[in-house]
Amino acid sequence: AETPAEEDDNETSGGGGGSGGGSSDPEFSVPDALTYLKSVQDSDGSFGDSELYTDWAAIAYGAGNISGSYKSSLLEYLSSNDSISSLITDNERRAMALMALGENPYSFNGKNYIEAITDEFDGAQFGEEDFVNDDIFALIPLEKAGYDEDDDIIARAIEFILSEQKGNGSWESSVDITAAAIAALVPFDSVDGVSEALSSAETYLKNTQASDGGWGNISSTSWALQAENALGASWKKNSKGGLDYLAAKQA
Repeated sequence: AETPAEEDDNETSGGGGGSGGGSSDPEFSVPDALTYLKSVQDSDGSFGDSELYTDWAAIAYGAGNISGSYKSSLLEYLSSNDSISSLITDNERRAMALMALGENPYSFNGKNYIEAITDEFDGAQFGEEDFVNDDIFALIPLEKAGYDEDDDIIARAIEFILSEQKGNGSWESSVDITAAAIAALVPFDSVDGVSEALSSAETYLKNTQASDGGWGNISSTSWALQAENALGASWKKNSKGGLDYLAAKQA
């Protein structure tokens, strides 16, 4: 895929060299992962001609401090594809992407993605009452956008999320959703019941970690690492952690 020129790009350093410099234990390389993303960015700034992939890649660009023409091209794509979706999860993901890139989710090309999320609150929960993922992913951008536990919309959403936690500590018996719930709830750990829910969720993730340090696949392992980061924890099995798993899978 064609990509913008790289000479004005900036990125954070860190991570190891993909092959670990000849070591028997490879180290996960963040710079190599970012280089790969830049290599597959399309000429229109998107990734895979998909708003889904593009939003997640935008979050990676924000985390990796990517700037210059790569970021500019990405923002041009987002500006050209900035319609409010009928799906709340699309709007939640787009709000997270915009904030990761330093953009205002309240007003991006005249579109208010935060309002698109709050408009889906029915007095008890966000979006579809049969799902909890849309509530979890509402908390993340709303907290970053200035909402806190004193806002009724947040307090009720937290109450709903806690009511959906299973006895084994998970949400939907899913590593991904449970890890996302941890990331969403950590900023509200002073709210009644949240600390206990986080502890149970952490136990679930620790119990489902495999002997290779991962959680069965790259996606689930990546989410689990985000939960680790949110909790300030480090989980290992057989002296291996999530980064060891990702390093072994990195091309």
